[in-house]
Amino acid sequence: MRFVGRGWNVIARVGEAVFPPYRRALPSKQAESCHVEVEPSTIAAALKTLSRRLRPRPHGVRMKINGHLVFEHQAEDARVVRAEVPVVRSTHRSEDLILGVSLRYLADAVAGTGLETMRFGGPLDPLVVEHEDKRIAVVMPMRI
Repeated sequence: MRFVGRGWNVIARVGEAVFPPYRRALPSKQAESCHVEVEPSTIAAALKTLSRRLRPRPHGVRMKINGHLVFEHQAEDARVVRAEVPVVRSTHRSEDLILGVSLRYLADAVAGTGLETMRFGGPLDPLVVEHEDKRIAVVMPMRI
């Protein structure tokens, strides 16, 4: 397909690749340092509570994995807002893993029903959320 205008040309071609190549964006299971299984209702409730307490706008939060999930954010008035989420199962056995994530993106990623598995690499690696119904969400880390 070609579009021509005064001083410009646009050419579009059909590619041979299967789109989207999302598998390239997913970290491999071999790069995983640990994973935790959580009930979506408990993590959704914790994130909703954090979001309400961080008004007027939600922020990034520090997510700590140490046998359970802890979400923390230091608000502008110096108070620390914190929520803890129990895990069903965890393979985490080393020192605390801490990463920064967007509260809104994480809430969107965990929305659903059934047990969810959250796979972690390192503090700068994407967080992969796998749902029981085989849906996959990826949350990129952010600087807090």
